[in-house]
Amino acid sequence: MMFRNNNPGKRLAPITALLLAAVLLFANSWVQAAQISVKTDHSPVAVDETFQLIFTVDGEPDGSPDFSFLEQNFEVLGTSQSRNISIVNGKTSRTTRYLVTVLPRRSGDLTVPSIRFGKDVSPVLKLHVLDATTGNTPSAAASGDAVFMEVSVDERAPWVQQQVILKVRIFSRIQWKEASLSEPQFRNGEVLVQKLGEDRRYQKQRDGQSWQVIERRYALFPQKSGELKMDPLSLNLRIPAGKKQQRSCGVSRFWQWARHWWSVRFGLTAIR
Repeated sequence: MMFRNNNPGKRLAPITALLLAAVLLFANSWVQAAQISVKTDHSPVAVDETFQLIFTVDGEPDGSPDFSFLEQNFEVLGTSQSRNISIVNGKTSRTTRYLVTVLPRRSGDLTVPSIRFGKDVSPVLKLHVLDATTGNTPSAAASGDAVFMEVSVDERAPWVQQQVILKVRIFSRIQWKEASLSEPQFRNGEVLVQKLGEDRRYQKQRDGQSWQVIERRYALFPQKSGELKMDPLSLNLRIPAGKKQQRSCGVSRFWQWARHWWSVRFGLTAIR
C-alpha cells in the first residue's frame, strides 16, 4: 500500500531551517572578520618625543582592543577613537580609528605587537626609534627658560634650486593663549620659501622635563650660489600676566604679550 504526502511543507521545514541557520552562521562569521591596519602618525620617531599609533578597523571588530601589550616597549599616555559610517548603494561600511599616544621606552628597533580586538588581531609593526635629538640651542632647556626654539635644516650644502627642509620647533612649558611666528626671510630674495602642511603638536622629553612642542616645516629653494643668511625669527606669545581679576561669574586672568627673538645662522651654502 502506498501513502501520499499531502503536506510536503512539513518535510521541507526542517531542511529550510537548517539552511537558514547555516546562512546566518556564515553571515555572522563574515561580519566579525574585521580588517585591521596599524601605522604611526609620522616618521621617523625619536626616543624623547611622543607620537601616535593609529589602528584602523574596517568592519565591526569582535571586541574592544587591549593596548596593555604596548607597555613593554612604550609608555601609553592616552587613547581616543572615532567612527565613520557610510552607506553607498545600500551597502553600509564602518571604519573605526583608535589613536594611541605613546612614548618609546628606549631607542633602537622596537616592535608594536599584535593587538587583540576580541578574536580579531592587528598586524605586527616594526619601528626604528632614533636616539634623543638635540637642536641648535642645546642649553636652552637646561637654562630654565620656559620657552625656546630650535631650528634645523636637512641639507647644509644644497645645489641651486634644490629643496631644503627647514624645521622650526617651539618648546614651551607654560600656558599661553595665542602665538604668532614670523615667516623665514632671506636677504635679497635669494631663497624661495614655501610652508609645508599643518603644524604638528606633540610632547618631548628634554633634560628630564616634559615640553609641549609645535613643529612647523618649510621648503626652501636657493636661487643663487653662495652663503645664505636668514633674518632672525620673531615669536610673539600671549601669556598670563600673573594677576587675576575677580568677576561675578568667576576668576579671569590677565594676559600680556611677550616677544622672543632668535637669531639663526645656518652656515647654509648653495652650490652652483
